[in-house]
Amino acid sequence: MRNKYLFLVLAVFTGLNIFAQGNTAAGMQAFCAGGSALTFNNTTNSPAASLTEAQSYGCLATRPNPAWFYLRIDQAGNLNFTISQVNNAGGGIDVDFIAWGPFPGPPPIFGPANLNPGTQIGCSYSTAAVENFTIPNAQPGQYYVVLITNFSNQAGQISLTQTNAGQPGAGSTNCNIVCPLTLGDNFTLCPGDTAILEASIASELNRIATYSWTFNGSPITGANTRSITISTPGVYTVTVNKPGCIANATATVTVSLPPPLPIPQPLNLFVCQAGTPPYTYNLLSNTQHMLQNEDPTLFEVSYFLTQQDALQDVNAITSPDAYQSAGNQTIYVRIYKLGECVEVRSFQLLLNQAPTATQPAGISLCDADNDGLAVFNLTQQNAAILAGQDNTQNTVSYYISLAAANNISATPIATPAAYSSASGVVYARVSNNNNPSCFSVTSFNLSVIPTPVVADPADVSACVYVGYTLPALTVGQYFSQPGGIGPTIAAGTLITSSQTIYIYAQSNTVPNCTVEQSFNITITPRPVIPSLTPISLCD
Repeated sequence: MRNKYLFLVLAVFTGLNIFAQGNTAAGMQAFCAGGSALTFNNTTNSPAASLTEAQSYGCLATRPNPAWFYLRIDQAGNLNFTISQVNNAGGGIDVDFIAWGPFPGPPPIFGPANLNPGTQIGCSYSTAAVENFTIPNAQPGQYYVVLITNFSNQAGQISLTQTNAGQPGAGSTNCNIVCPLTLGDNFTLCPGDTAILEASIASELNRIATYSWTFNGSPITGANTRSITISTPGVYTVTVNKPGCIANATATVTVSLPPPLPIPQPLNLFVCQAGTPPYTYNLLSNTQHMLQNEDPTLFEVSYFLTQQDALQDVNAITSPDAYQSAGNQTIYVRIYKLGECVEVRSFQLLLNQAPTATQPAGISLCDADNDGLAVFNLTQQNAAILAGQDNTQNTVSYYISLAAANNISATPIATPAAYSSASGVVYARVSNNNNPSCFSVTSFNLSVIPTPVVADPADVSACVYVGYTLPALTVGQYFSQPGGIGPTIAAGTLITSSQTIYIYAQSNTVPNCTVEQSFNITITPRPVIPSLTPISLCD
């Protein structure tokens, strides 16, 4: 008498035909189970499962017409299954099974070291046409092996169904192992290149599959074949339907651009907008800039008017060191490093408006010590030289010669706010900050005005009856008040009262350079002789 060893819930679902099964452990087939049954043709007149494929078969006293399967856990939890078998007329016939697990994989998983009493999780050798078993506490990534036999050797179909799919706490199987669909690994696509994406689905031959493709989640119109040709990076997904496989199987591949070359970006180039266009640009200055830290023998760099030309390497600019342009133009540079992808970058040809250096008035200063030098603040001329031009876009610098002012490599006056100089000419350059070679030059005069030198007499004293006569002056005039205020006192004037006399002189220039000295005149009054009283004496 045959005994029943495993025993749970009965459920019947519509079938998913897989049309294939393995009658040896080495040829075991993948299966998954959800709310739909996995249905396949049973085996008849096939050799029994051998003791080389498993150490023992538990409750199975006989193992005729074996069908070997494996499953992979996707979501953790308990999985409840039913197994049923019918003949070709639809009548139920005896079905038996044994299950082992879990295993780390990969399949095929067989042999005494794997399939033995220590790994057995379910077995039934009853006469029933429907059997049940449970995989408790299954964990993602684990594999289980199921052997199903056809005791009666009647041709028919076997169905396997998970009865608790979708319920709280239920685990699930990974259906991607049934008719595995592959699209290849993620990869990088060089700009301008194309690639062929080809879907590969493993299933029974001579079954027609249908294909649909999406790019970044949007359907690709007309893409309904096994392979497509692409030229744009992004996320591509293929959906495949094929008899005997799970519905709407999908595979995805991400196509990305390669990482940019680790070199600096090209610079926008500026020329001075002086005269009529076209203007001359040296595009090769960007080659030097980008490859400044690289071995130039490993690179090929060329310049183009369009991105498409750069990608296709056609119509390169023939004189990049002296390219003629009216400005405000985009140039594309093609960079190829040996063994890597071509990279196309862009930069702008721009114009700097030529600044104007307006000539200011000269600067005159008094020479206080008459050494022929004065300290000038040249920066006071900035506003007049710029004449309203933006001082954040233009810089004023000062030079001792015209040649230096016209040489962008020349060193300007280091301390223009305190520049010590004799009379002479100073040159000012107004440079565009974005393009220092775009400049204009002007000049102005520096004048050092001598300060007059006057006599510095000592203080004098005189008697009132004589007085003091002011001597003639070589420079300047006499005044009774400081600062040249009040009427002048002519030379030769007789001074008869004590006072301070000021000698004041001026250059009568702009600025007016003045000097002043002073001295004191003290007038001593006439002495007073007292009257004498007569004196009488006895003889």
